[in-house]
Amino acid sequence: MAKRNNGRDLRAVEIRKSLSFEDLKDGDGGILNKFGEVGASTTEQLIKLRGDNMGLGASFPGYFLRAPERIQAVSTSANDGAGQTGAQTVKISGINDLGDWDDEVITIEGALSSKSFWRVLRAEVYDCGTRYGNNLGVITIQTSGFVNLMDIAIGAGQSQTGIITIPRAHEGFLEQITYTYSGSDKDMIYRIYTNESFTNDSAPFKGLTQKRKWGTNDSVFKYEPKDLPKIPELTDFIPTCEIDGGGSGVVTVDIEMLIFPTARLRMVDDYFYEDPNN
Repeated sequence: MAKRNNGRDLRAVEIRKSLSFEDLKDGDGGILNKFGEVGASTTEQLIKLRGDNMGLGASFPGYFLRAPERIQAVSTSANDGAGQTGAQTVKISGINDLGDWDDEVITIEGALSSKSFWRVLRAEVYDCGTRYGNNLGVITIQTSGFVNLMDIAIGAGQSQTGIITIPRAHEGFLEQITYTYSGSDKDMIYRIYTNESFTNDSAPFKGLTQKRKWGTNDSVFKYEPKDLPKIPELTDFIPTCEIDGGGSGVVTVDIEMLIFPTARLRMVDDYFYEDPNN
């Protein structure tokens, strides 16, 4: 199906599921699936294994770096690292110092990454010393200044950080987000924030914006927006969770985010079209 918009011929977009970070790095568009997990508490937390408390100003979680940093990986097990029987290398994927999708494979307990990153969005075990092996310790991804960004749990093989950052010259559209809670108290508060223009390093800054807030006692809570509000380039999409009252438990989040290069995608009459000229 074709359509004219501002004098240009557009064609309907076929949305592909399960888009990988590699696809996005190559300039493709589609739906990125992202999941995270955290041990919930009565303090509002990011949904990631290393559950940073949500705060403002100087208390804003260190995960959101103020400048690009080179990255390293360390493990709690001496059996992870170069030449060892466990995990030997990890692949980090995120936003580089230019604001673009990028990745790099680094050695555990080895040298820093050659590239600098504004955001690390995923880390996964890349090479192991044993067939069907995995990481034998907790792998922590951290900056050269030892700011801890995310963990890979023992035997998990990849991080579980439910945060998405839109790269330069791209737009995001939330398709759906699903929260699942298991624990002793089902009274939960879920929030979504956006943090725009995160590469801006001088005042005035864009403010952190709370986009949605829900209170629920459902074990599974799904939000599918009737419209698809645009999330601009260089914006963090940040889900959080908080137990309303007492108790403890685990929250997981699953996000489906449509991400496309800005020049290629148009929304006309509530439908997405691709501009084949870009």
